[in-house]
Amino acid sequence: MGPLLFVPCSSPLVQMRRKPQMHTVSPSESAMRLVNFLAEREACSLRKAKALLDARVVFVNGKRVWMAKHTLRAGDRVEIQ
Repeated sequence: MGPLLFVPCSSPLVQMRRKPQMHTVSPSESAMRLVNFLAEREACSLRKAKALLDARVVFVNGKRVWMAKHTLRAGDRVEIQ
């Protein structure tokens, strides 16, 4: 087992953690960057949306994605664990 990562309770990552959520990209949201989509759907700032990506808890169509500029397509399934 590798080293444990300590995240203080006041960290935005801990505060944002909740049960997994699934979102489907609509045609009007097609070609949107992932970080902007997360900020809009989760009603949070771009910085907090980027923190979710940095924590590597975002999956697009079942694959882990951490690139903020990942371009979404209509019908993509975005899951936040």
